[in-house]
Amino acid sequence: MKDPRRNLRSYRNKVAREKNKASKMKEPTLCHLCGKAIDLTLPYFDAMAFTLDHLESLKSGGHILGPTLPAHRSCNSKKGDGLKADPLEGATRKWL
Repeated sequence: MKDPRRNLRSYRNKVAREKNKASKMKEPTLCHLCGKAIDLTLPYFDAMAFTLDHLESLKSGGHILGPTLPAHRSCNSKKGDGLKADPLEGATRKWL
């Protein structure tokens, strides 16, 4: 059974709507992760292209059509799901 949170066609439509809305704004669209302007004319596979970053990651139960913010593809990829734990967090003993 398909997971209703992962409706890709609806997500692609949302990305297109958000990109279209951003292109009509007078001020540049800024990446919420790095703060730099996003060039909306770049193809989707470019590292500095427009993507939507989910505020609640899909891995932690967020909906694919849930709240999003604009981000560069490379910034969004570096962030990942945002669930990475500190490697020293679970240390149980001191090593020499």
